[in-house]
Amino acid sequence: MGLFSFLGKRRELDHSLKQASLGAKGSGDVSGHIFENLETGLPRNLYWSVCVDLHAIEYLDDVWETSLTFEWLTMSTKSSSFEISNESFCGPTCTWYFINQHIPAKSGTISLVSVDGFRCVEIAFSALFDFPGFDNDPCQNIEIKGTVKLHCSGVSLLRDHVLPKANSESEARAMIAPYFSEIVSFSHKVQEDEDGWPVEVTDRFLFVP
Repeated sequence: MGLFSFLGKRRELDHSLKQASLGAKGSGDVSGHIFENLETGLPRNLYWSVCVDLHAIEYLDDVWETSLTFEWLTMSTKSSSFEISNESFCGPTCTWYFINQHIPAKSGTISLVSVDGFRCVEIAFSALFDFPGFDNDPCQNIEIKGTVKLHCSGVSLLRDHVLPKANSESEARAMIAPYFSEIVSFSHKVQEDEDGWPVEVTDRFLFVP
């Protein structure tokens, strides 16, 4: 190894992000949505998203909130494991939210195990990232890993949109039934208008286990 290569490697190992505690802090959310896109070859399915809050990071004399998001996961009814790749199409993805950027994972894994009829999900994850840095301060191969148990906030369905999807409550219930032994709450999803008042959206269903 040449001198410049050695110094570059040493600088990377000493980078503050390699020394930071990047594990899960115990909060986040698991949710699902029923979706399809026939034009891109994405079949109708129940797709899951996982958001894991990470410990805040001190970088460039400031403290930054950060998180991981896993999307397009197609879980079985009990447990599932996935490989993450930045080259995948219509497959599992992972991004690291840090300093107002969504940085895609180079590679990684995530496993999920349902708890109490999907009311909670136990998650183990590991992902690798390259951070472009600021002021000529890049850092490669940042590994973020951990385990966490998260609440499942439910499954949503937006009907009568551009794409077909399941288009009725009964169709949605049939897709959700293998995961939720019983649905504790079903409602039209409530959103807020520009003044913060609740607005019932009649074309969006929310199912909560």
